[in-house]
Amino acid sequence: MGRSKHLQYTVQELNGARIGRAIAASARVVILQEISKYHIVTNKYISQRVSLSGAAVSQHLQILKETGFIESKYLGDEEGFQGYTFTKQGEVDFGNIKGII
Repeated sequence: MGRSKHLQYTVQELNGARIGRAIAASARVVILQEISKYHIVTNKYISQRVSLSGAAVSQHLQILKETGFIESKYLGDEEGFQGYTFTKQGEVDFGNIKGII
């Protein structure tokens, strides 16, 4: 069978594919822009901002987490929910592609 992706492609090619997946949907681009603007956002806020159901937003957030762009943060007992913010690498990646999107 074929070689492992890690042997077949360069680190730059794999990173490009990861970034491409993260920004492949306009809703995910909006989510990244909102996190850049406010530093932390909630599922409810994003749902209202992009006019999508909470379930659809959750799927987009999951992809962004899988691609390493964002991570969840617990906002405390008073808030009772999680917010989403950039990972260190996600912030660097978003800064690099910000002019493109």
